[in-house]
Amino acid sequence: MARNRIVGSANVSSGCRNSSSLQRSARTGIISLTLLLAGVTLAQPDTAWTYRYHPVAAGDYQPLAAFVDENGGIYVAGWAQPDNDHMNAFLLKISSLGVLSWAKTFDNMTAAGAAMDDSGNVYISGATSGSTANGSICLLKCEPDGDTAWVRSYGEAGKDFWALGSIAIDDSGSVYACGAADSEVRILKYRNGLLAGVLSYTLSGYTLSSGEFHVLNNGDVYLVLNVEHPARWEDWLTVRLSSGGQVLWERHFKDTDSTWEQPVWSQLDRKGNTYVTGIVASRASEAQTSVCTMKRDSLGDTLWTRTYNGPENLRDEPSCLMLDQGSVYVAGWSMYKAMGENHAITLIKYDSLGNQLWVSRHGGGDTTDDPGYDNLYAEPQYRSICIDESGNVYIAGTESYDTIGPVKVLLKYDSLGSLVWVGKRFPSPDEGLHGAIAVLGRAGELYDIGTVAPFLDAGQHRSILVTKYQGR
Repeated sequence: MARNRIVGSANVSSGCRNSSSLQRSARTGIISLTLLLAGVTLAQPDTAWTYRYHPVAAGDYQPLAAFVDENGGIYVAGWAQPDNDHMNAFLLKISSLGVLSWAKTFDNMTAAGAAMDDSGNVYISGATSGSTANGSICLLKCEPDGDTAWVRSYGEAGKDFWALGSIAIDDSGSVYACGAADSEVRILKYRNGLLAGVLSYTLSGYTLSSGEFHVLNNGDVYLVLNVEHPARWEDWLTVRLSSGGQVLWERHFKDTDSTWEQPVWSQLDRKGNTYVTGIVASRASEAQTSVCTMKRDSLGDTLWTRTYNGPENLRDEPSCLMLDQGSVYVAGWSMYKAMGENHAITLIKYDSLGNQLWVSRHGGGDTTDDPGYDNLYAEPQYRSICIDESGNVYIAGTESYDTIGPVKVLLKYDSLGSLVWVGKRFPSPDEGLHGAIAVLGRAGELYDIGTVAPFLDAGQHRSILVTKYQGR
């Protein structure tokens, strides 16, 4: 299977509704709830260093993906908005000691996906940005020392392309990017910087909102698309294309009990099974949403669908999904009524058969405003779950307090869903911190990447904030 780094746009699952009473059950394994309220204290890991990146005083910098090289240096890819008319992609490298090694900016390019290959080269996919008449799909390669190896763009006369999230690298080193213009999707394959193939897919009867793609090593492509039907709002569409561009199958998901469905995150395993998680909105009340997760086999048949609706029966929404040794992890956020209508960071673990093993939720202190995975930023969304060799899970997120504003947090859970520690970075006065990405290095280094901005500032003044922790 080609290696996908899913870091871009997108926004799954079922007709079958799971019970989410947080009781022990021999049939479903371990189900645990970690809902931390005021007065509960956990250990915190020591901080090695923190680095803040914001070279332009007025501007909005947002991280998209992060990678750690064999020497412990960390690369952060993302996008910047210096004004209201343009967006730029950027890539920076910070040494293992917390010193900026170099930074690159790529003008008039949105960033939708990023990946690192086995040689330490970083690829960023996106689309042109600005006042050009027609948009182009963009792909660039940066070498480990920061030199730009090449930049490629693809466009067609009369078509205004925008980028679909994610990027893929197959075992031969070929790199894939994807974009769409209206109802037409293009998947581009580059080999050694040269365009080696273009696959096309055209939607019929639907409007495309966002999506992701995945590639098998045989060249087959999977599309997971958020689409809108004129008569029934949003639902999602999964498509498999052969390496020659033939449509092998198409599968729509529409929950009869829901008003709308929105895919958020997807993954593909080596057998060609697809896993998608997303939001389903109750037909009884659109304010009530659930986390829905679905597994399809390589023929497009549904193997299982699971829905998580928290005990408060309010809003539960996913943000990302990760596969690890046969297990499926879904992270997101839930609304709960303790101390008002607050939010908790939610982590769900399923086995390969879709059995829910446990659920853990974290709401910190006097939290009163959207911690964790709520959509605090403009698109593209970025989220991550990081899992080490012992099955410990790391999630970056946000807590928000009345007195000090948003706080960037990194949570560590053990393999049974128990919260081990919470790493917190508290803001300076009148600033807010938000967590986004957790990443582990090859030697066990642990980083979290987020943003810092003036508290309650609606302008474009977010900086990148990288924290390295001592040990795990």
